[in-house]
Amino acid sequence: MPRTNDNWVFSRGIAVSAQRVFFTSFPDTGDEEPREVTQVVCWSPSRVTSFMLPWEARGISYQEYPGPHGIVMGPFGQIRVSAPQGNTDESVALDDRGPSGLGVLRDLRAIGQHAYAVGMNRQCYRRTCGADPLTDGAWERQDSGVVSFGPPDTIVGFNSIDGFAEDDIYAVGWRGETWHYDGKAWKQAESVTNLKLERVVCGSQGTVFAVGQAGVIIRGARAGWAQIEQHKTNEQFWGATWYRGRLWISTLTNLYVLNEDDSLESVSLPLEEPLTCGWLMTAEGVLWSVGSHHIFSSVDGQYWTQLFL
Repeated sequence: MPRTNDNWVFSRGIAVSAQRVFFTSFPDTGDEEPREVTQVVCWSPSRVTSFMLPWEARGISYQEYPGPHGIVMGPFGQIRVSAPQGNTDESVALDDRGPSGLGVLRDLRAIGQHAYAVGMNRQCYRRTCGADPLTDGAWERQDSGVVSFGPPDTIVGFNSIDGFAEDDIYAVGWRGETWHYDGKAWKQAESVTNLKLERVVCGSQGTVFAVGQAGVIIRGARAGWAQIEQHKTNEQFWGATWYRGRLWISTLTNLYVLNEDDSLESVSLPLEEPLTCGWLMTAEGVLWSVGSHHIFSSVDGQYWTQLFL
């Protein structure tokens, strides 16, 4: 099978439903940096549209409250909010105590009724919203007691955030740091690894997973964390999602699933050339794998369909 697209590379996305998905993509220049523009592709079986942004997208989210709207986030707090009634541009923070001074934002996630953005130096922001998601939005800090304003001795920061509810949020990042937010204060858990964690995922029954550098997988909750030993790969994990009662994980070139006995199993996709992957997402029973050149979906985790854009 051919590649999905030879002119644009895909990075991440958000699945709104089984029939509506958004992908972020960039010109395929062969270089990772700089990415000066982003094309956001809006896919449905009957129609594909797109729009351009004059900056690199680092996060994308979608939520229904207070009305359906999507948010695309840039590294230094650039924000595009899109809703059926139109679009608006805003910023997470404008002073040097925001992303421009503390470092780039790295993840955006809808939790409860709000969007949460996290980044370097343990920044965390929440977007509050009134009746109109386009005109009534405002970003407020949610990182009291955790953000680092001074020059750190070592690099610190959040790479990913997820939560069961707005009083049960987890953030992970550099040097294996894991933090919990109860809606009032952040509390750091004892580290079980010093490897960088790239993605955190809330599973079922209060169990949380985080994955990252050198194939590290940890599992935990408020009470603490433990590392899951695996010898399948030492590649860095970039993507993770909870689907059909199991944790699905991806490197840039391979897809895996963590079984109930904690064994890591390779997942084969129908492709004649080397696979690209790296981002995983789910909605309404559909699992999506997004790689730089390949996009696949599955309704059962066994049989896969490639999407060509």
